[in-house]
Amino acid sequence: VAPTVTVDTGITFALQVTDDEGVVGPSDTVSITVQPVPGTSRVQGQITFQSIPFRTLPGHGLNYAGMRYLPLTPAVLVEAVDANTQLVLASGRFSENYDLTVPTVTDIKLRATASLSRQSPDSLPHWQVDVRELNYAGLPMGPNYTYTTEVFNSGAGGIFHDIRIPSGWDTSGALIGTRDAAPFAVLEAVNMGLLTVMNAAPTADFPALTIGWSPSNTGGNTFFTRDGNGRRIVLAGEAGVDTDEYDPGVILHEFGHYVDDAFARSDSVG
Repeated sequence: VAPTVTVDTGITFALQVTDDEGVVGPSDTVSITVQPVPGTSRVQGQITFQSIPFRTLPGHGLNYAGMRYLPLTPAVLVEAVDANTQLVLASGRFSENYDLTVPTVTDIKLRATASLSRQSPDSLPHWQVDVRELNYAGLPMGPNYTYTTEVFNSGAGGIFHDIRIPSGWDTSGALIGTRDAAPFAVLEAVNMGLLTVMNAAPTADFPALTIGWSPSNTGGNTFFTRDGNGRRIVLAGEAGVDTDEYDPGVILHEFGHYVDDAFARSDSVG
């Protein structure tokens, strides 16, 4: 078989067929049309995080056996990153499902960032909420928490690849990995607070808010504060003692202090 390229759109193969005794049979010509590989591939999927519900019996703590993956409703930044060059190939803010266009046949990974942002030049409402590694001990704030998927190939046309952010706990309450879902669970609660305010004030201009969460934050040390570093909510994260990232009631209580400070006033000595 001796292939020869005839035109850009096809390849011609001259085929010679022989029988078992080596006798050459008649020749035939087969034309194969070569379709160009598309330049881009559509990558899409669901964004979920592993949530741990409250334990109703005996009435305190978390029900690790009831963990399940829930759609992430806040619109977070999702980036497609080239696994070899680390360059961002595409990005956008997505709620529950993402949809990105990237180069074909490329090894990529997806990175979700624990932040909510809507700023100028977008019309009101505006907000900027970042979940960063920050504790009450006055240590410097770390970068925004992120979660990065494993590497996969973008394919030649389109592919589905879900972003599933694990909690790092097993069903018995033992820590078995990084607590990746915690910052996104915090955003889930904060997003409820933002939507509640916007129901009353659709064009609210929210001041920037930093949520400081860290596994090193000891139990019982959850609070709102405003100082030279801006408005901050610090959440406890001590494993086995007080993990406020899965307690929306506590988070929204502190968010209420933020709303009070941002849009109203309080003469409370507390």
